[in-house]
This record gives sequence, structure tokens and C-alpha cells, in this order.
Amino acid sequence: MHVAIVGEFPVSRDCFQGGVEAITYRLAEGLARVPGIRLDVVTLTEDAARVGEADWGAYRVRRLLGSARFGNLNFAIPDRRRLRAALREIRPEIVHAHSLGRFALGALESGLPTVISIHGVISREIALEKGIKNRIRYLPRLRVVSRSLVRGTDFVIVTPYVAEVYRKELALKRTYPLETSVDPIFFDVTPREVGLRVLQSGPLIPRKAALDLVRTAPAILAAHPGAKFRFAGGWSDPRYKRNLEREIAALGIGASVDFLGLLPPAALAEEIAGAACLVLPSLQETAPIAIQEAMAAGRPVVASRVGGNPYLVEDGVTGFIVEPRDPAALAARIRALLDDAALRAAMGARAREAARARFEMGAVARGSVEVYRRVLDAARP
Repeated sequence: MHVAIVGEFPVSRDCFQGGVEAITYRLAEGLARVPGIRLDVVTLTEDAARVGEADWGAYRVRRLLGSARFGNLNFAIPDRRRLRAALREIRPEIVHAHSLGRFALGALESGLPTVISIHGVISREIALEKGIKNRIRYLPRLRVVSRSLVRGTDFVIVTPYVAEVYRKELALKRTYPLETSVDPIFFDVTPREVGLRVLQSGPLIPRKAALDLVRTAPAILAAHPGAKFRFAGGWSDPRYKRNLEREIAALGIGASVDFLGLLPPAALAEEIAGAACLVLPSLQETAPIAIQEAMAAGRPVVASRVGGNPYLVEDGVTGFIVEPRDPAALAARIRALLDDAALRAAMGARAREAARARFEMGAVARGSVEVYRRVLDAARP
């Protein structure tokens, strides 16, 4: 079976700019190990120097030039055109597009059998934007997302949360529940705490609410003066960075906070393994890879009750779920874990057991191939 993955894809195996890049890479690596699968990856880049094809071992990655400044304003028409042309040239039996929007619509417009994985709910993310101008600039993107939902016939549901949000849009579609995978290196690391580290992993943007975690520090440091708050992720919002730095200075906790930047997967796996817990106090999530990675590494998770988080973390079993925008409740749950090493170990062990059953790379790849077969069967006259 000849498969094409279409979506965001990393520039190297050691650099992931977001969760979707990690998801598509891990799926590609898993599919490349399935007998009888021939694989191509098609993605977009805003860097003209990266345009072209590259051999990634068992599969090839083709990077097309994407629209940098006006991608939303022109409804991503140039991007869709390039994606459509590339897919018609490659001519796979089936296309697996990742995320609603330009990748999905470009794949659908190729006329090839296409299944779409929904990885985010852009309307919920836009609702968190401050200022009418910020919201208006996303309207063309919403239109492309909407058209993807209308034109698509087959959708992979990575979390029940997606099915809830798009209940009406997906009512007459074919849907296939299938979670995403975690790199084996997260399963391979041995949990070994390095002091009492509280870790947040992911991009440092307002939606991830790192500010709420910072505000838990005084209460936690009062009980555990040696605790460290560590953030693994890149900056993309200078204003939010300044707000975080001001809050840290105002609270006088600079010596207890470390910003690690983007970490390669192996380094991130070791960082998670050395943490007492992973904390994700986000205001909106779909199926965050950070939680899946922490579970695979055998670490308990404290996450906000938003989006797909409650479908990943079993409250009181593999971690804790708290209400968003409540630093006091967040601090109480983090303290409960820091106070009790046996609780941390038990929750972490149960988290790893659950992750092995749900996020193992080979199982997700085989499940994806089964989805492809069902989509192709449904597409035949």
C-alpha cells in the first residue's frame, strides 16, 4: 500500500516545533516498519532553502514552499495548489492529512482517497485570543477549516473531545477512533527524580498558561524550598515572555525557575524522567503530546480540566485534574505529589502502564493501516 502523509513535519529528528510535528514524525517512523507499506511525506516550509526532497531512510520527505505572510488572507490557495500538484505527481493510494486546514483541503482537492486526523480545535483557540483584531485575522483560516470538514468524508478521531466539539459536522461522516503514538525513548527511560522538579513541557504561549504554574511557586516553595520549576519549550510570543519574567521577578523566585528551551526528544525524555511530576495548566488542549510523553516516561501528571486532558489523565489514578485558571488548586495538587514519594511512584507506574496500552508506536501504525484499508474499501464502487 502506497501512503502519503501530509502535514507539518520536523526539519530533523532532533527538533520538533510542536505536537503535530512529533505526531506525524512518529507515525511515519511507525508506518515505515510495517511490511508492505510504501511511504511519502509532503509538507510545507517558509524557508526557500529547505524546499526539495530528502531521504529519511525508509521514506522520502518532500518540502514545498509555503505562504509565509498571507497564508490565511488568501485562504491558503497557493499552498493548497502546491500540495494538490505534488500529491497528483506522487499518486499514492491514500493520503493521510493531519490537521484541518490547508493540508487537509489540499489533499482533498487532489481527488485522491483522503483521511484526515483532527489535532486541534482552532475555534476554541481563537476564542482565547485578546483583541478583536487578533480574532479577525483568523477568520479566513476558520473558513478553510470549515471547508475541510464539509468536503472530507473520513476522519481519524484522536480523542473523544474532538467528536464532542464536531458532533454535528461529523454526524454523517465516517470516523475512526485512534490515538497518537509516543516515541519509544520515552518508554525506555528509567524514572529517577533529580530533586523535586516540577516540569512543564510545550511551547510557552498564553494558551499553555505557564503564568499559572509560576504563581503556584510561593506556596510550594514554602513547603519545599528546594523545589525547581522547569519549562521545556520555545518562545513564540515576546509579550508573554516579558509577562512571565516580570511575574517571576515580582515573586522573587528567579533562583527556583529554569527555562530550558526546545529539547531534542532524548534530552526531553531524560528531563521528564527526572521530574517529580509534569504540569500542564492549559486553557485549551486537544490531545497534548506532553501528557502522553510524561505518562510513557512513568511520571504523574497534573493537568487542567480542558479539552482532551481528562481523557488522558485519570484523576486520582495517573495524576490529577484541576480546574483551569485556579493557581491555588493547582498548587494543592502539586504539593500533594511533592509531599508523598510513594504516591508519585504509584501514579507514575500506572501512567506508564496505561501509556503502553494506548500510545505504543507500532500498535498505532498498525491501527492506521487498518483505517486506510477501511477508507479504501469505502471509496470503491
